Amino acid sequence: MRPVFSLLTAALLVSGVVLAQDGSWTSADIGTTTAGSTTAVGADGLDVSGDGRDIWGQVDSFRFVHRAMSGDFSIQARVASLSLPAHPWAKAGVMIRQSTDAGSGHAMMAASKSNGFAFQRRSTTGGASFHTAGGGTAYPNSWVKLVRVGNKVLAYKATDAAGVNFKQVGTPMTLNATDPVLVGLCVTSHSDGQLCTAQFRDIKVTDLSGASLPAPWQTADIGSVSLPGGAGYEDGVFSLVGDGADVWGVGDACRMAWQKVSGDFDIKTRVTLLSKTS
Repeated sequence: MRPVFSLLTAALLVSGVVLAQDGSWTSADIGTTTAGSTTAVGADGLDVSGDGRDIWGQVDSFRFVHRAMSGDFSIQARVASLSLPAHPWAKAGVMIRQSTDAGSGHAMMAASKSNGFAFQRRSTTGGASFHTAGGGTAYPNSWVKLVRVGNKVLAYKATDAAGVNFKQVGTPMTLNATDPVLVGLCVTSHSDGQLCTAQFRDIKVTDLSGASLPAPWQTADIGSVSLPGGAGYEDGVFSLVGDGADVWGVGDACRMAWQKVSGDFDIKTRVTLLSKTS
């Protein structure tokens, strides 16, 4: 597989989606015995209480707040806290999932109560789960993020207050899912019959399909790439995700966002994050 890069310029993207007030979001208890709850907090926060044995193995048990999305996108949130009492593996995070079936394929970037960050995933429905540790959390600033490009999902974590110093966890996974997929927030108490409440803040979803680019900007993959790229824009910030061997020699391979200009000009930007993903 060729290298894949994620590029965020100037700052992190902010989507126009306000999770706590958007009626297209749905809460569901998957494989649990105790009903959970979802409470909106401000414009971009949720308190989510969830039961469940775990999100692991071949079947899951948890609370899921989700909406349907297609194409390329990212989701991020700050996990401010997990309530006590809580199992060390109680966890809360962002998730991309094929369906609400308990054995559905999924990708999850989570913050646990006592075992740090975790990138956990199941590539196919009914398959095995896999785990990559992401280091220690730092409540109330435990940021989690997933980026979906084509059938690849990338996971990130951050612990700074502003949520700008994201670092990749593990390598991209292949999620064998068809559009639309479900994207949202997940909570499991890891103790069946006992609720755990997670405080999610600064929830943002970003469309990376290119539809959000302002005119006359365009975006496309250039040259021979193995994986399709994506691009998004909000509040003066561009986000590019691209494949490609290099921009060098007699032929280039990359993702590009551009506009046509004539005459003399200059162009400049500030790159805040460049993450090699494989």
